[in-house]
Formats: sequence, C-alpha cells, structure tokens
Amino acid sequence: MKFRYSILLSALVIAGAGVQSVLADSIAYSTNGAFTANTSGGVVAAESIKFGTGGNTTTLTFVPTLQALDTPVTGLLGVFSITSTGSGASAGDNTADFELTITQTVPGPGTGTSGGSVTDHFGGKITSKKGGYFITLIPTSLDILNVHYQIDNLQGPSNNQLAVGGANTSVVADITATSVPVPAAAWGGMGLMGVLGGTQVFRRRSISR
Repeated sequence: MKFRYSILLSALVIAGAGVQSVLADSIAYSTNGAFTANTSGGVVAAESIKFGTGGNTTTLTFVPTLQALDTPVTGLLGVFSITSTGSGASAGDNTADFELTITQTVPGPGTGTSGGSVTDHFGGKITSKKGGYFITLIPTSLDILNVHYQIDNLQGPSNNQLAVGGANTSVVADITATSVPVPAAAWGGMGLMGVLGGTQVFRRRSISR
C-alpha cells in the first residue's frame, strides 16, 4: 500500500508543477528581399534595384537564404551585391525602400517544433553617401514565436544603419531561442499515466501474493 501511495504522490507533484520549460534550440527559416522604388528614381526587377541611366548605373541585389541551425548562433539572413557600369550612380537620400522577410518553419505554429510557418520582416530606407550604400532598418530586431533575431554590424547615430559596400555584404543576425512552455495539462497527463502504472504494479504484486 505504501508503494502505491508513493507513486500517486509523485504523480500529483509532477501534475501540480504547472508550466515547465523545455529549450527549443533548433530553428529553420528562409528569407527574401523586396525593393520598392520611390518617385525620385530606381528601377525594380525581381530582388534588385537599379539606379542611374544610360551607361552609368549601379544595381543593388539581395540574395536570399535558407538555413537550419541550432541556437544560440550568428545566422545568415542574406547577401547584398553591388554591380556598376561606367562611373556608377548614386541612390540619393531615401530613394527606395527595402523589406527583408523571414519565414520561420521551425519552431512553427503547430504542435511541437514544426507545422506551418510564421513570417515577420525588417523594413529599411536605402540611401547613398560617398559612393557607399546604407540601409536604415526599422526595427533592428524582431521576435518570431520564441526566437529572437538581432541584426549585427549596424552603425550610424542611432545604430540602425547597415552599410552595403564592395562586391558582397552579408546580412547576419544574432539568433537566440527562449524556453518553450509545456502546458500543465501535458504534465497532468503524464502524472495520470504514472498513477495508472503504479496501480497496475500494485495489483500484480497483490495477485502474486
């Protein structure tokens, strides 16, 4: 009898623990980028935008990515490339908008760590200064479910500008995952299983006697 009640007590303690936490450290996501030209210039084509006319142009292109990683990690969100013809061209100030979208599939909105996807995005304004391009990001970090993305390598007075220069510039983020709550009902179910298992063990012991 003491054996039976000890199992019952243990099960009730587990069930009464409420919400517990399990670290979900695996993530999977894809990205894409979209440019929007303002009235002052810029020609959009797929995931690129071209400034200038004739033989003097500069094209800014975003190359998306698909990643499956374990957190915490510095993860790639995509790569900007710049190509120019002739003497190139300037984007001016706020001549185009850019949106970087993250589509996260693990963890997803379904049961466990998968099932469907969740999407969020970074917005930005493109400017050019002294031959280089800058994307002013708003926001500079975001959360998708329990996963936090913080853009790295930012500069400027408000620490929200991404400098894009040279042939290729990687966009990276510090990615962390917080604990995923396990509902008390799940622990209650495991507690009930413990009670039933203990009862069966007790019955078998009684019969064997």
